[in-house]
Amino acid sequence: MSFKRWMLIIMGVAALFAVGFLAGQAVVAQPGTGAVPGSADDPLVAQSFVDKLVGDTVDSMRRQVEDLNARLDELTRVVAVVEAQKGSPPPPPVVQPTPQPVTRRGVVTATSANMRSGPGTGFLKIVTLNKNASFTVWEERDGWVRISLTDGQTGWVSASLVRVE
Repeated sequence: MSFKRWMLIIMGVAALFAVGFLAGQAVVAQPGTGAVPGSADDPLVAQSFVDKLVGDTVDSMRRQVEDLNARLDELTRVVAVVEAQKGSPPPPPVVQPTPQPVTRRGVVTATSANMRSGPGTGFLKIVTLNKNASFTVWEERDGWVRISLTDGQTGWVSASLVRVE
């Protein structure tokens, strides 16, 4: 064989080694992650990488579903308030009325008072009443007053914000 042919073969082998070296450098663990090649953190360890990726994705999607369910609950409450404000009949009271209530009149003494669907601040706000708004009182219970307005809406207001006559 001639000298030129040997040089071509040597240069070809050297080129293959160079390509192999560069390819090897490209597939080692991601720099800056602290992953050791061949360890469970190395993305080339396919099963652990896929398991981690799937686990992270499932956790993320689970959080998204929880957030969406919370948003759905919030929007359901908003729709109920909007429907109540449009004049649609209010939902039935959460607490059963006492038999044959004695009605009295009442008036808001605070700057404003929120009328709610039940006796407590955890219940849905139906409407905000202004100072001096009058209403019919149906029941008093645990610091709350069940009332009805002239437009037919019924609900509960805090007894500390009203005067029952």
